[in-house]
Amino acid sequence: MELPFQDHNNYIRSFDGASIYYEDFGAGRPIVFVHGWEMSHSIWERQVHDLSTRFRTIVFDNRGHGYSSKPNSNYDFDEFSSDLYQLIEQLELKDVILVGWSMGVSIVLRYFERFKAKDLSKIVLINGPIRLTSTPEFQYTMSPETIERYFRERVENRLMNEKKFIASGFFRNHEDETNWLTQIALLTPLVVSMKSVRNQVNLDMRKALSDISIPVLIEYGRHDPFYPVELGYYILQRTRDSKLVIFEESGHYPFIEESEKFNQELVDFIEGITNSK
Repeated sequence: MELPFQDHNNYIRSFDGASIYYEDFGAGRPIVFVHGWEMSHSIWERQVHDLSTRFRTIVFDNRGHGYSSKPNSNYDFDEFSSDLYQLIEQLELKDVILVGWSMGVSIVLRYFERFKAKDLSKIVLINGPIRLTSTPEFQYTMSPETIERYFRERVENRLMNEKKFIASGFFRNHEDETNWLTQIALLTPLVVSMKSVRNQVNLDMRKALSDISIPVLIEYGRHDPFYPVELGYYILQRTRDSKLVIFEESGHYPFIEESEKFNQELVDFIEGITNSK
C-alpha cells in the first residue's frame, strides 16, 4: 500500500511483498521496539526521544497497523515474526536489544522460537501474555469468556468500546493519552484486529521461556487489568538470566505512565547495571 504522505525510504519490503514502515533514530547499540495489538510505532515516542541520544532506536508498525500495508494475509505470528526478521536483516542490525510490549511479547517470543538468538543480545518483555487465555493450571491472564466479550464488543460498537478498553489499561485517568491511543488503534482495520488476536489465542509460548539463552528484562505494571504481576514472576522463574521490575504506578502502559523510570530501567539493563535473581 502506497502512502504518499510518508517517506518511502522508511519502508522495508517483507517476505510476501508487504511494506513495513519504520523509523530509525540515533546511533550505537540498536534497540528495536515491538508494539502491541492495534497500536503503532508512535507509542514509543518518549523512548525514542530520550534514548536516541545514546542508542540507535528503531520503531516500526506491524503489518496491518499504523503506516504499514494492510495485505490480505493471515496475520498470524509467523507473519509478524517474519516481518521482524526482515527488518533486522535489511537494516543489518547486530547485537540487538529486542523490546516487546503486550502483543509484541508474543511476537518477540515467536521470533526467538523460530530464529533463536540470531542477532539478539537481550530481550525485554513488557506487560504481555505467554498464553492469551487462562486454563485451570495457568491463571495469569484473561478467561476465554472475557476474551470473547472483547471480540464481541469490538464488532458491535468499535469506537466506544475501543476507547473504553484502552482507558481501562491506565492506572489513573489519562484522557488525552486515551484519545491519542484510540486514534492510533483505529488505523488498524477491524478485520486485521480480529484476525491477529484470534491467532494469538492459538499461541502458547510457555515452553519457549526455558530456551531463552540471553538476558531478559521482565516489566509489568502493578495495576494491569489484563496481565497480573504474578505473570511476571512466572516468567522470572522459567528464564535463566532475568530480572523482574514492577511499576507500582502503572497499569498496562508503564512506558507512558512511568516513562522516566521505564527508560532508566531499560538503560541500566542494556548497560549491564542489573540485580538479577
